[in-house]
Amino acid sequence: YLRCNLSPLVQLSRHAEGTVWLFFVAAHDIAGPFPSPVTFRARHFQPSESVPELTPLGVFNLQAQTIAPYPLVAAGQPVELSYSATPSANISAAQNVRVLVKTEAIVPGSLFWMRNGSAPQPCRAGSDEMTVCDLPKGALAAGSAATVDLSLVPATDTVMAWDAAVMFTVAHNGSQQSGWAVVPHYPRVTVMGGIRVDTPITRLRVVEFERVPLGYNLTASADVEVSIVIPSAIIDASQPAAVMGRDGVESRGYDERRCTPFVATAGNNTVCKVALSANETAAVWIYFSPAVFEGHAFVSFEANGFAVSVHNISIITKARPTWATAPAAVFQWRHTEVHFSGSSFAPALDSVKVVPSHVFCSNATPAADTPPGWQTVLNATSNSSVRYYTSVGLTHAGLFRVCYQFGGGFSSVEALGGLLTVADGNPISYGLIPGQPRAGQLVTVQFSGAGLSTAADETKIVTYPYCHNATSIPETVNISMNGTAARPRFSIRMRDSGVYYVCYRVAGGEWATMPVPLTVRPALPSGLTLAWTGTVWPGPGATEPLTMIFPQANLSGNATGYGYQLNPGRDRVKIIPATSECLDETLPSNGTEEEVLSADLTATFRLPLPGFYRVCYYLVDGDGTYADVLPPAAYAHSADKYLLNVSQGLMDVQ
Repeated sequence: YLRCNLSPLVQLSRHAEGTVWLFFVAAHDIAGPFPSPVTFRARHFQPSESVPELTPLGVFNLQAQTIAPYPLVAAGQPVELSYSATPSANISAAQNVRVLVKTEAIVPGSLFWMRNGSAPQPCRAGSDEMTVCDLPKGALAAGSAATVDLSLVPATDTVMAWDAAVMFTVAHNGSQQSGWAVVPHYPRVTVMGGIRVDTPITRLRVVEFERVPLGYNLTASADVEVSIVIPSAIIDASQPAAVMGRDGVESRGYDERRCTPFVATAGNNTVCKVALSANETAAVWIYFSPAVFEGHAFVSFEANGFAVSVHNISIITKARPTWATAPAAVFQWRHTEVHFSGSSFAPALDSVKVVPSHVFCSNATPAADTPPGWQTVLNATSNSSVRYYTSVGLTHAGLFRVCYQFGGGFSSVEALGGLLTVADGNPISYGLIPGQPRAGQLVTVQFSGAGLSTAADETKIVTYPYCHNATSIPETVNISMNGTAARPRFSIRMRDSGVYYVCYRVAGGEWATMPVPLTVRPALPSGLTLAWTGTVWPGPGATEPLTMIFPQANLSGNATGYGYQLNPGRDRVKIIPATSECLDETLPSNGTEEEVLSADLTATFRLPLPGFYRVCYYLVDGDGTYADVLPPAAYAHSADKYLLNVSQGLMDVQ
């Protein structure tokens, strides 16, 4: 027993009260009503006992042994806690250790307990907004440690210190055991808030000065203002500042807010701020002008107490090309070279289009003025210069945008250099006489323009649809023009049917491809066969009756399409010397007369002299003049298939 001598402190008189205070600490292993009375004794007095109404509470000495994986965890990440729990009093076999955590402090259903490597056991929802873990019943002596492992996920809206307690006590038959305190422990767990970033954009292929949208769906684990940090290396500081909006189209709803460039606390990068509500997804768009750049860039999403989220994006921003034309003045239909200066050209992949000035390159399909097959030539020593040649010339006068599109996923952009001015062509047109020429017919080509020169200007007819580097047909090699400065003209006989292109070059200028092709119809008649009565064999001879047979051909509805046919009794035939042309005014060869086509589609002549002759046919239904007729190939001149070879006849006159 412990004795306390009160005589120095208290003097009691008969029937007088005195107050005595006793101070002591109950034994540590007591949990429940205090088991010992307090006895007062005095000499010559009967002892008196008093049982104090005192209930010492049993407690646990808690030691947090480990926190895994780290004391610093991301929102939604499980935390594993290992405790050594030592009771101050004995726990009977009918009692059990109980662990409690506030339900609001954890993700529902995420709290489990384990002992000695056992499988995780779920804890249950209890009363008083607690989640309860009741360990198995079993005796545990005072001072003996029990190891308890817990796994839980802090509530997702937790940011920074997880200020919830893990509490230990003792339970009996599902209720808390009286006489035992609830002992809290506050584990040193720091939760970093989470920012989820969703975007389909993994790469950007853009050209300098383009405005680029970056779209994100952002979800934060707690209410927060997020800083979106865009590296300064990918932003062109010379262009309007980056802005942030919500509707996906810049300036459509005027909801944009300007981002702050060169923020010192963010590494002199551009920062856009957006407020997010816990677990609510918000669409955010960033609009900016990329600087010339190639590589990977990291857009970060930052907030105090939140883990940094990063969007890794591959960016190639090419320098915008600059164009110039050669020659500087551009006219309709004339050969034009558009030279581009810049970098990273790939003519095999890149493309160019020219669109009217009211159309933007980014949303334009190739216009009628876009050359359908421009030739590209990469500079032999550098990839900084590309020349594009028009394949048909620019067919309309006016103002145009020059659009360049790099291959590999880039959009079409307007090249630097301003608007392209295309002046009216000169000559502005040409005409034909006759209007629908056929093979073998003499054709006059007359141009209309101003200030043209029949002496200094050049013309040619080609079979390729672009005059710049096309070779002239034989008929127009070194041909000269006559006429006036407003109406130059030349005449040729088109030997073959087909589609041709008329070319004109003003002195000192480039070749112009006139916009309407020259179509030469098939010959009609298509040829002739010969019959003669003389003895010279195997060819026709002089002085002998020579019958020419013309094949009938009704071309109505034919693909050549002009619906003519031979007309007996109306069409006319004549033979002229090889040195003459089949014209109305050309007289028949000496000793012959112009013949009318007979009913059997023949005409008979008697040539007095051997030599080479032209057979001229006047088609009444035709357009214009006489036309050459092809003789049989066996009797034609080797160099000119339209010349008929007539040999010596039966009579030789000296």
